[in-house]
Amino acid sequence: MEMVKAEEAGARSERSERRAPAAAAGLAAEAEIPQVGRKRRYTAGYKLKVLEEADGCGRGELGGLLRREGLYHSTIVKWRAWRAKMSEQGLGPTPKGQSPKELRNQLKRLERENRRLTLRLKRTEGLVDLQKKALKLLEELGQDDESSGNS
Repeated sequence: MEMVKAEEAGARSERSERRAPAAAAGLAAEAEIPQVGRKRRYTAGYKLKVLEEADGCGRGELGGLLRREGLYHSTIVKWRAWRAKMSEQGLGPTPKGQSPKELRNQLKRLERENRRLTLRLKRTEGLVDLQKKALKLLEELGQDDESSGNS
């Protein structure tokens, strides 16, 4: 009788090997592996859209919004604090497609352009001042010639 049980056990393990190779390798069957949740990341635009909807919800409507979006009330509370912090700092969501690195590069480029244009303005103002002085000098020389009677 024990012999039959051993054969049956061997037959069962062969079948289980065919069904779930992971189980034969000493790993738990796929059905037994718990799903590991991933931390969800939300864009700033999505957060602002949901917050706008949440702010417009009447009494008892917020729960429906949260169920529909798969969110918790604590998430909305955190997002509201985030929105307040961003508005205090004068920061808004970055335009879609622009990373912080791209924004820093754009800032550096604009600062270089600002310095270049400032120097150009100073040179131009200097030339204008020089022309004013030259005109004034020529006018004075012309007046001296007229007063002396030499024409």
